[in-house]
Amino acid sequence: MRIGFKKLTDTAKIPTYANETDMGCDFYADESVVIKPKDSFLVSTGIAWEVLGGIPDGYKAELAIRSKSGLSVKHKIEKGAGTVDETYRGEIKIHLFNFGSKQFKVEKGMKIAQGVIDIKPMVKIIEIDTLSETARGSGGFGSTGT
Repeated sequence: MRIGFKKLTDTAKIPTYANETDMGCDFYADESVVIKPKDSFLVSTGIAWEVLGGIPDGYKAELAIRSKSGLSVKHKIEKGAGTVDETYRGEIKIHLFNFGSKQFKVEKGMKIAQGVIDIKPMVKIIEIDTLSETARGSGGFGSTGT
């Protein structure tokens, strides 16, 4: 499968894989911003995407945006909303939250998130009147032990 990225600005950087075997590709900021503690910001990447050659019938694709582990562990920076649908052709923006106690400066060109391409079968949603029985049943939060 091939994924195409289009630069929407002259300063945008196309996502890259740090290592050939990595699952996620790095996304870069196309602007410099300061995110205050306990605040968030929608950071521009200056790029848009598409799956080249299309998606097989019966399937759909998403670009799943994930946090960068280094930003998360060292600075408490996490990504917010994270699904970019295959049919979306606008700019990909990364919603970053600062859960830390210090302001965080995003520098233009900095790696700010990673993206994983996911292909899934299309699922038909239908309303039903009853659910089948299972061993777990309706046991929820904490019901399987501590």
